[in-house]
This record gives sequence, structure tokens and C-alpha cells, in this order.
Amino acid sequence: MADSQPDEKAVYALVSAVETNMDRLRRILDGLRQIHNHWKGDNKISINLIAQIAALKSNLGQMQHWLEYALADLHPQLLSDLSLLMTSCGVLAQYLDALINRLRRSDHDSLNWATRLKYAIGSKSMSRLRTVAQGQTDALSLLLAACKW
Repeated sequence: MADSQPDEKAVYALVSAVETNMDRLRRILDGLRQIHNHWKGDNKISINLIAQIAALKSNLGQMQHWLEYALADLHPQLLSDLSLLMTSCGVLAQYLDALINRLRRSDHDSLNWATRLKYAIGSKSMSRLRTVAQGQTDALSLLLAACKW
């Protein structure tokens, strides 16, 4: 089996994508926390989403740390898998940004029936996105385990 080295540009693009996704998730976490703080009461859905996004961001941090020291050992298939995962993580971030923009309410909004309905519908989206984020976190954990093996 020939020892093929990954393309250096692709590796640096991957490192950049990890950093970009971490920054986006950091902003998303801030936005989700603000929304959660506006909606008092029993709101397990938003807390679960926040926790899942924080776990994904943490795994991205571990991946970033690993990439800093293992650039020469990066197998081309692993590079391909990580690139695909970073693309799907970016898509998840787009959906989360859209959800936050939809649910963000200004301070002068009253808690009327329409805004409560908007949040209830947004909560269903939060639940679905939490499932997607959990899949991303699991996939990243699996790739991290493969990297360390």
C-alpha cells in the first residue's frame, strides 16, 4: 500500500474550517443562551440543545488540538471524512443561525400569544437540530477515536 500524503492546502483548509465552525458555534451558544434566558419556565428543549452544541464545540476543540500536532500523520480518507463533517457542521450552523434570528425577540415585544406560538414552533426545530447536533458530535467523537488509534 503506497504511503500517500494529504494535500497541504486541503489540510490547512480543514484546520480553517474547524476554527470557523468553532467560532460560529460560540456565537450560536451565546444566542441560544440569550433566548433561553428570555423564556422563563420549564424549557428543557433549549437547555438540551445548548448542551449538545457545547459538546460539539468541545469535540471540535479536541479535533483542532489534534490537527495541530498530527498534520503529517493525516490519512487522506480521514481528511476526506473530516472535510465532509466540517461541511455538514457548517450547514447545521446555518440552520441554528436562522432559528436564533427567528426566535430572537426585542425587549419591547410583549409575551403575547403569537410570540409564544412562534417559540413553541421553534422548540420543535430545536429538538430536531439537537438530534442533528448529537449525530455530528457522535461522528466527530468516532473520528477523534480513529485519529488517536
